[in-house]
Amino acid sequence: CLIAFGCLACTPPNYFEYDKLKKGIEKVELIKCAESEEQSSYYPRNSEKGGEFLYIPFKFENMEIVETLAEEKVDDFLQAYSEIRFMPAEEEKNMPEGWCIRLLYKDYFHVISLDVNFVCLFYIDGNVNRRMGSRDIPEEYRDILVNNFFETQI
Repeated sequence: CLIAFGCLACTPPNYFEYDKLKKGIEKVELIKCAESEEQSSYYPRNSEKGGEFLYIPFKFENMEIVETLAEEKVDDFLQAYSEIRFMPAEEEKNMPEGWCIRLLYKDYFHVISLDVNFVCLFYIDGNVNRRMGSRDIPEEYRDILVNNFFETQI
């Protein structure tokens, strides 16, 4: 029992269920977010304030839409995306930077950075909806999520 519990307790959670993604996603984009001074510091997950930080709204002016995923590829992309189990990271950025995936819903959007530890849901106006917590994004996910589905290769 202890071995089974230990194995299950160490399995990272799956934050993105395929059925929920499939129902709500309107568009999937490959974006690139520029660095800024506000993004330059990492925040430790466990702070003296109990991990509470004021996250700044999404800066649309720092975002470039590189490519929108073709409609016929979205379902396969969401299946691959929902199978990824992200590991908690020790530190996180307060804004995305570098190569990112943006999933757009009707009233909000979800951004996950492939270059830095950052995952967040934003309302459509850019205000923070919900932090997903920092995630350590392994290098191979860039290939799985971008190079297998988008024309743009990174």
